[in-house]
Amino acid sequence: MITHDFLERIQSGLERRGIDRCSKWAERYRVLKGERWSFKEFPWTREPHDCKSEYIVIRKAAQMGFTEVALNLTFYKIDIIHDDCLYVLPTESDASDFSSGRFDPALAECEHLQKLFSDVNNVGLKRAGNSTLYVRGSKSRSKLKSIPTGHITLDEVEEMAQENIPLAFERASGQRCPQKLLISTPIVPKKGIDVYYQNSSQSEFNFKCPGCNSYITFEFPDSLVITGDHVNDPNLANCHYICTRCKKILKHEDKWEYLSTGIYVPKFKDREMTGYTVSQLYSMRPVGTPKNIALAYLKTKADPTEEQEFFNSKLGKPHIVANSQLCEAEVDACKKPYLRRTPAKSKIITIGIDVGKHFHYEVDEWYEDKSSNEKLINERAVARLLDTNEIPLEEGEDALIKLIRSWKATGVVIDIQPEQLLAYRLAKRFPGICYMCKFVSSVAAKHIAFNDNERQINVNRTSWLDLSLKRFRKQSIKLPVDIPPAYVEHMTKLIRVYEKDSDGNPVGRYISADDTDHYAFARVYAEIALGIANKNRRHQTIGTPI
Repeated sequence: MITHDFLERIQSGLERRGIDRCSKWAERYRVLKGERWSFKEFPWTREPHDCKSEYIVIRKAAQMGFTEVALNLTFYKIDIIHDDCLYVLPTESDASDFSSGRFDPALAECEHLQKLFSDVNNVGLKRAGNSTLYVRGSKSRSKLKSIPTGHITLDEVEEMAQENIPLAFERASGQRCPQKLLISTPIVPKKGIDVYYQNSSQSEFNFKCPGCNSYITFEFPDSLVITGDHVNDPNLANCHYICTRCKKILKHEDKWEYLSTGIYVPKFKDREMTGYTVSQLYSMRPVGTPKNIALAYLKTKADPTEEQEFFNSKLGKPHIVANSQLCEAEVDACKKPYLRRTPAKSKIITIGIDVGKHFHYEVDEWYEDKSSNEKLINERAVARLLDTNEIPLEEGEDALIKLIRSWKATGVVIDIQPEQLLAYRLAKRFPGICYMCKFVSSVAAKHIAFNDNERQINVNRTSWLDLSLKRFRKQSIKLPVDIPPAYVEHMTKLIRVYEKDSDGNPVGRYISADDTDHYAFARVYAEIALGIANKNRRHQTIGTPI
């Protein structure tokens, strides 16, 4: 006798055989906020669900539904394709938050997923039959090794340890149909997710205008008519979207209808990576109303933090706020008619040493601007660069000792990582003169917290980079005419970005355009070292500028 349960299993089996793409799986099984998954609110996410490219790149605005795309793809690969999956987030803490904030609620709402996963107690490892979901932070190389997986998701690429991304990719080598999904809100051009997007198809979401039937995109500022001049202007209620071709008003409340016609149009059709981008202008939620987009834009006029947030989170585009990055001309303007290794005339000599694949160093002599009323010695001092170069890492400690002794340095700061033991030995050899430097956000701006027992100082990274790089704009640093081209290049790589902390307060931090910034950090260490030299000079006077 054929039972009802037997018929249900046959029907379920036939249904599953028909689920040949992720969008079908999502519509059949996924439950979100008590309702079965639908693409009505996020029509731009359907194509990424079903993309067959090995590399899928999503450079996104905030709150556009793409993390759910990542979850659906992961569940689909485990359930239907029976792949092991690796889900990578910036840190181990993020991985833990993902497990409790995203994964667990998805299971709680979906009976099918509850049946699928048999073991979910381990934060970093979830089992579903013969398939496994690994959840990892990007900063631990050891935890990204020895995990062969068919599908990899890199969520929030911008905040990840960029050097470990190729290691994560390697986990899919040898798999029959590997796929890598990269998702992030961008920050600055040619960095993080934007690097991958620029090498992708650069597909934009086009939809049919209900007025002229042309396929168009929402673009800022052309698609938005702003009807007010300031954030408190009552006329902002009349802001609206328009078709950039026929100028027809496109009502926000009708987006569900006209965006349902949307398709992605690639800028480049023959690229290996498929890239997608969508701004909040498309959003059907309150964040996407014309008034809210206009308000966010008007706030950028007075606050660089709002400007950064607007371009990154609202438009999904990388952006550099004005005067947040040095240009070559500003550095070149500090060149003076003398050569490197010119003998020092001041008795205040500092050396900054950055540690990477090489030791990059900067040697400065210091003079005091008597006309300055600034209290901080760094604010009223003028630097004159005497030498800058790189030393092969294998020459090690002996070369650095020779460097310090040859210049009779009175203040030396060396990067504490990655050669901490070498840095400690160097600091121990020159007690009171040489210190290891650690960047700590809790230290007050422009303050140096000394730990003589550990031969270590703690400083605020952003404030000292501000002070160090500002010299080029003030021309309070003099450079020799034969300064290495790489020095100038490295000074222009650091970009000050603006964001809000967990309390909503504006903060700034520096990121590197492409990680070639070693001379820039040698510069900041030499700057910090003036505080050490000043501490050591006692009653010795600092000279006047030459």
